[in-house]
Formats: sequence, C-alpha cells, structure tokens
Amino acid sequence: MSEALESKNYQSVASRIDDFAKVTQIDTVVYTLDDHLLVNGNVFSGNEDLAEHFHLKNLKNYTVFPGTIDTELWGFVICYSGDISADRIRSSRSFLEIIFNQSLGFQDKKRISVCEPLDSNQLIRMSGFNFSLRQSTGKAVLTDEESVTREPESVAARMTTNSDAATHVTTKQDIQTSSSLIKVLNYLHQNISQAVSIGEAAQAANISPMYLSRLFKQYCKVNFRDYVNSCRMAILCEKLALTSESIDVIANEAGFCHPSYLSQLFKKKMGLTPSKYRLENARTQKIYTIYRDLSWLDSDTVFDVSKRYFEEHGIAFSESSVNGIMTISSIDGFKDTESTDGWSYRVEEKQPSAPSSSYTVQGKSFVQWVYVPFGY
Repeated sequence: MSEALESKNYQSVASRIDDFAKVTQIDTVVYTLDDHLLVNGNVFSGNEDLAEHFHLKNLKNYTVFPGTIDTELWGFVICYSGDISADRIRSSRSFLEIIFNQSLGFQDKKRISVCEPLDSNQLIRMSGFNFSLRQSTGKAVLTDEESVTREPESVAARMTTNSDAATHVTTKQDIQTSSSLIKVLNYLHQNISQAVSIGEAAQAANISPMYLSRLFKQYCKVNFRDYVNSCRMAILCEKLALTSESIDVIANEAGFCHPSYLSQLFKKKMGLTPSKYRLENARTQKIYTIYRDLSWLDSDTVFDVSKRYFEEHGIAFSESSVNGIMTISSIDGFKDTESTDGWSYRVEEKQPSAPSSSYTVQGKSFVQWVYVPFGY
C-alpha cells in the first residue's frame, strides 16, 4: 500500500459512504489493503476489529468492485445488492469514485479508480488463492475458518457471470464451498477413466467424504455416484457416435472397468445396447457435451446453460427465433439447414420434444448438442 493513502482521513470517506448508502439504499462496505474497514460510518483497523465487524456472511448478495490508486490495488468496495437491479449497482461505481477522490483529495495528481466488478470466476480464484495461502503459510487474506468447515446455510449463487447481470454471490462461505466443489468437479473430469472414490475426490479439495456427499447433493442436485456415472455415460455416447474404437476400449476410457456392468447400465439408461446405439448414431458429425456445474440453477433451461457454456468457452454460435421460441441454430460453423438437418439436444438419456428454451435442467447432470446432417 502507498503510504500517502494511509495518512488520509478515512473517517471523511466512511461518513460519505454511509450517506451514499442511506440515499441509494445500497449498503456499502470498504476494505483497504492497509487494513482499514469502513462500514456504517465507522472506521476500523486491526485484526480484532476487522474480525468483529467484517461479516460478509450476513449479506445475502454482494458485488465486489476493486479499487486502485493509479495502477496500484488499494482495496475493495463491497455493495450489498439485495433486491436492487444489476444496472443500478453498476451505475453506482462512478458515484463511489467521486466520493473517494473528493474525500481523500490527493495533491500529487494521483487518482482513485473504482474498477468494474469482479466476476464470479475471479472471486472463486481469489478464494482458491486464499485457501492455498493458508495451507502454505498458515495465514489467509481474509480469515474465516468457519467458512471451510461449517455446512453452508444458503443456496449457492450462480458461479458464472451472465452477460445481462452484475456479478452476485451469496456469502464468503458459499465462495469457499464453491471453490471446494469446483476442485472436486475438475478432479473428477481429469480422472474420469479411473475408479474414483468419493474419498479420493474429497481429498482433492481437502474436505471430508461425508461433507462432500452432502454438498454434492445440495449444490449439484444429484448424488456423487450418479453424477460420475452420468458423466461416464456422456463420454461413452460421444465416443460410440464419433469414433470407431472398440466398445471395450471406449468403456475403459469412460471408466467402466466391467463390460457386463456397462452393457447392463447402458441398456437401462438408453434403452438399447452400445452396439445398436453406435449403429443408430453412425452419421453424427459433431457433439458438444455440457456437464452440470455450479452455475446451473433448477430454473435454467437447456438454452440458458448452453448459451453460457458457448460464450465462456469462446465457441461461436447463433441463436434464432421460430414462432417466438428461441433455439440454437449454429455452433462452430455447423448450421441448421432448411430441412430437418442440423442440431438437436439431449438431456442425459432423453431427447425431449420440448424446445431447448423451455426444457429445464433440474436434477440433470449433462446436456449434449448433436449435429446430424442430410435429413437423418
């Protein structure tokens, strides 16, 4: 931190921030990297005061704006959103910037900037860095041991950023929980061909298997084993349709060690044998598989989660409206034609008749977009 900032009158800033909060109904907390906390018109500093007064767990939704002095990070402005619109939260950024610059009044042409809000992925990465720092040094950027060990009290917020909304998360505790679950999901997908146990997955996130089991059911809406089997089934379907590898090899790559169990499970889920599935899907040219993650809400449709996935992964796509119903008509250069050729979607083992913009993903583990040409 710059020494010049430490010498300024934080009380003036705290008072003006409190006035701002009362006028706009946007509760605002400021935390600076020189360990000052500005909340409710008061200024606190030191570990004990910060621990007593910095309670993000009491905020239901909040948006985090980084603050800089020239190019130097100096702290964070945390706005409680509540029922306030995303646009209104965003527009407050310029007013906050004016407050800081007028109150601190640098004489050397330095300027405080309030930057665009952090998106969810950035917040999660910060949480992961916080956890790693604690593991390696015994210290954390923001300490809250409860958040690692205590079961979450609220539903997880969407953990990817919608282009239409400001970044909202629920509590710091939820960020920690989400960080742990993201580590588990990454571990699962990297080791899907192995016989991954819930104990091994829990170890990857440094949490207990019992705790992971509860979190998985609460946040992913399915139990651990069913999610793993669904992901393996998605890999199997994709490889059966797009490759000529033997079924035994594909089964092994998908993590099914026993062919007899695979055939039994596949027929139960898909209604036909792997061989027949391959035959019926022989003309498939492209498949995109989207696995459930923490961004999925039960109210999301296939269209919602697919748009987010393609945007976040830089995959070109087009959407179109047919009789007022939105659908995806082109993905990565593969386009629907005027006939029945083109993209269809599947949700786990089913191919719903409802449009993707009306079929919700509640309790589902994966979505696939399948491109089949030539009127197939």
